[in-house]
Amino acid sequence: MSVSRFAGQATKNFRGIDLPTITDFMPGKEDYGATASQGIAERGQTEATSLTEQARMMATGIGAQSAIKQAKYGADAARAAGSARGNAAMFGGLASGIGSLGAGAIRGGRFGGTTPTTTTPRSLDLDGIANYMDK
Repeated sequence: MSVSRFAGQATKNFRGIDLPTITDFMPGKEDYGATASQGIAERGQTEATSLTEQARMMATGIGAQSAIKQAKYGADAARAAGSARGNAAMFGGLASGIGSLGAGAIRGGRFGGTTPTTTTPRSLDLDGIANYMDK
C-alpha cells in the first residue's frame, strides 16, 4: 500500500488509525452574505432606536412648552376675568348710586311724579332740577 498522498487528500484509515486531512486544519468558509445582512439589520435597529429617542425628546419638549403656554394663557384669562369683575362691580356700584340718587330726588318731589296726598301726576319741575343741581 502506498503512503503517498496529495494535499487535501489523506487516507482516512491507515492501518486502523484515522488521520486528519489538510482541510481539518483550515478555518471554515466565511459566509459574507450572512455577515453583511446581520450588519445591515443591526445598523437599522440602531437608527430606529436613535430616531425613536429623538422623537420622545421632541415630544417631551413640545409637551413642556405646551404646559408653559397653557399656564401663561390661564393666568392671563384669570387676570382678565378678575379685571372684568372689578370693572363690573365698580360700574354696578356707580349705577346703584345714581339709581338711589334719582329715586331719592323723585320721592322728594324734585322731578315730578305724584305726591302722597294726590294721585294726579305733576309736570317735570325744571326749576327744581336747576335748584337741586346748584346745591
